[in-house]
Amino acid sequence: SNAFFNHPDINEIKPKYYLLVDPSHWTDKSELMGERFGGMKGFENITKFILPVESYNFLNQDSFYKPFDISYINYNPFYSLQDEIDFSVSIPNIAQTVTTVSMMLAFYLGCNPIYLIGCEANWKIEKRGNIDHFYENKGWDAKSTATEELVTSCIKIIFHQYTVLHRYAKIHNKQIFNATAGGILEEYPRVRYSSLWKDLVTELSGKATQAYNNGEL
Repeated sequence: SNAFFNHPDINEIKPKYYLLVDPSHWTDKSELMGERFGGMKGFENITKFILPVESYNFLNQDSFYKPFDISYINYNPFYSLQDEIDFSVSIPNIAQTVTTVSMMLAFYLGCNPIYLIGCEANWKIEKRGNIDHFYENKGWDAKSTATEELVTSCIKIIFHQYTVLHRYAKIHNKQIFNATAGGILEEYPRVRYSSLWKDLVTELSGKATQAYNNGEL
């Protein structure tokens, strides 16, 4: 999520959920949040936004954000990996990136196994500490003044949090697989993306053949 509104197919995808959780979002709230929500204008009745509770007071001071459907999450810095993740109370403070929060949400919803898709984790640090994205850096992303050292530190935190969530998964008998083509995230076992659809394709093919033999096609 975060800046997913830059995706060229955003109007076709129409995301039902949109997370804005990176810590950097609360350093310059007015400009960044205005840009993020402005990019999702028109999705007020389609998309539920999920943000840290720290943003509550700020967002409720501006009528611009009133039409958006927003749910808030509370981070618990004193979490135990033995505890079940419960979004209705608080969640572990493992939120350097939307991927880790999405994984925790999947745990909470009972998803098992979990497959990661498009998580290359091979960010390239550009000038002024910016990192590359699937879209052209512009707006707040292009004006970021983060240093290379700060961004490098954040990336290290992200990989550490992937490890922590893997430990959580093992404790609670949950499986995480990386179905991303390429990338450098090796914390989780790799599976081929195409293998996720093999059984479905076989089933649909069998039904199509049966329908053809029955003269239904």
